[in-house]
Amino acid sequence: AIDRAIGGDEPKITAECVKQCQQQLAKLLTNAVGRAQTTFTKEFLEDEAQSKECKSIALATIALWRLQQHSVECKQEMINSGGIKATMKGMKNDSGVSIQAREGLACMLSCFMDRTPENAKAIGNDGIHMLLPYLEQGARYPKMQEPCLLVIEACLKESLSPPNMESLQKTLEKSR
Repeated sequence: AIDRAIGGDEPKITAECVKQCQQQLAKLLTNAVGRAQTTFTKEFLEDEAQSKECKSIALATIALWRLQQHSVECKQEMINSGGIKATMKGMKNDSGVSIQAREGLACMLSCFMDRTPENAKAIGNDGIHMLLPYLEQGARYPKMQEPCLLVIEACLKESLSPPNMESLQKTLEKSR
């Protein structure tokens, strides 16, 4: 189709192009989280440069997932490329990733679950328990409440059964 308003062909984004972009974003995120962890291990400090990179990658990934005709493939590629594992590592308090960057990662995880609830398996029970402190300490992490709650609830709807379910349910009720 030709867009007469701009005088040329409409750009077409191929599935392969989007897949490669997602692979590169996952690789960049894995590297940034790894470098932030190294900084934290050596210096007991958050790595601001790597944190900014993590947040930028999260925002770029969210934008990529909003390409509706490619969203499911991109999310699957994020799993396959290790990006979700890197995200979960970056969500840890001792990751070296700043809280502002973790807020971006939490939003990315929330978008990861949007319209693809089967992705709960990639987060798993360990991921639920990793996100739970952000709900339990809501006053400390106010911007994390909603995205973490959405991710945890989506995981539970997909029949993941983490240990301590009773305690988890109480925390979820308080967070709603």
